[in-house]
Amino acid sequence: MEELEDAVSNLQDLLKTGTDRYGELETRFHSSSKQFQDEISSRDDEVVKLKSELVQANEILDNIQKHGMTDEMIQSLSPAAAAASSLLKGSKSITEVS
Repeated sequence: MEELEDAVSNLQDLLKTGTDRYGELETRFHSSSKQFQDEISSRDDEVVKLKSELVQANEILDNIQKHGMTDEMIQSLSPAAAAASSLLKGSKSITEVS
């Protein structure tokens, strides 16, 4: 009878140990799952932001192609190019500039 009680006690200990380990694994799984979902959400937000930026850049490029660059755009990109452009717009040839 004592052997049977020992076996039952051992089984109860094993069940408790298994239950504790399962709880730990479940907690780690939920933590990893939450971390993964947060990372996906962050990447989705970044993709939306980048798509919006791309749309704006394409609109700017379309506008430049349709209307050309303004003097302010040229000035902001390259002051030297702006100076050369203004000289050439002033009906001076390249040989007259120097």
